[in-house]
Amino acid sequence: MTRPNPEHLRIHPAQRAELLARVGPIVDAHFHQWDLAANHYPWLQESPVKAHFGDYAAIRQSYLPADFAADHGEVVVAKRVHIEAHWRGFVDPAGETRWLSALAGGPDAIVGHADLLAENLADVLDAHMQSSEFRGVRMMTQRPQPPAGLELISDPRFLAGLKTLAARGLNFDLQARPDMLQAARNMAENVGDLPIALTHAGLPLDRSSEGIELWQEGLRDIAKAPNVICKLSGLAMGDWHWSVASMTEMVRRVFDIFGPERLCFGSNFPVDRLFARYPDLLAAHIAALQSEKDADLRAVFHETAHRFYRL
Repeated sequence: MTRPNPEHLRIHPAQRAELLARVGPIVDAHFHQWDLAANHYPWLQESPVKAHFGDYAAIRQSYLPADFAADHGEVVVAKRVHIEAHWRGFVDPAGETRWLSALAGGPDAIVGHADLLAENLADVLDAHMQSSEFRGVRMMTQRPQPPAGLELISDPRFLAGLKTLAARGLNFDLQARPDMLQAARNMAENVGDLPIALTHAGLPLDRSSEGIELWQEGLRDIAKAPNVICKLSGLAMGDWHWSVASMTEMVRRVFDIFGPERLCFGSNFPVDRLFARYPDLLAAHIAALQSEKDADLRAVFHETAHRFYRL
């Protein structure tokens, strides 16, 4: 699949300015930073991996606070939540948190990696929690080693790890496919005091009618767990040639299920820079919800993430 022409995706500057003004300063609940000169990220520095976002050569370079500022441009980003970026192939994951905490202009909140099945989980969390910005963990459910996927989220050790996070007042960022969301609801209900964010709106990568229906059913299911919120992030990864109309269809589906108080925006930059400019991506999300009340827009683009990540 060829890359989209950015000109094709661009929203008219006057319309974009009006949309951005409606929400004011935002919280970006899902972005990444990396320094390829100082640190090691195997997926960026070694052989490319097969990914749902295709050829990512354009982002195989350092991405630091000045780069993010240049990308978001006229968008006022009040707070930024960093999501782990597969630091050192998950070796010494707390090292990423330490690096981010010391980074000039670094993030306001950090979600790091930890293996919830590991015997040294408590030690890893202790190390993360030395940084005041640390808020929780993302552990990829789709991973190369077993248990993975449905088997992983049904594993008693995984549930025990989630309960460890809850006991420490931490959050969990869940990345799961549509076919995993029913089981993920059961998982979430078994640890009801753990705040969980479903990343990338449940990964609706299959945009066939059957794929959309499976995704919708999964979202409705997991939304029944009151401790789960959803991130409007990564939607462009399933629609490389997105338009305002196609983005609106997807955003509305998520909004209608979760509502404004359980929904937040994440740019997924720099990954989603493969598909759009930051201001255009954000404006398209706002355009999808422009018929909603100002208070609801404020919730989606600021308040929900502010509350969830204790900003």
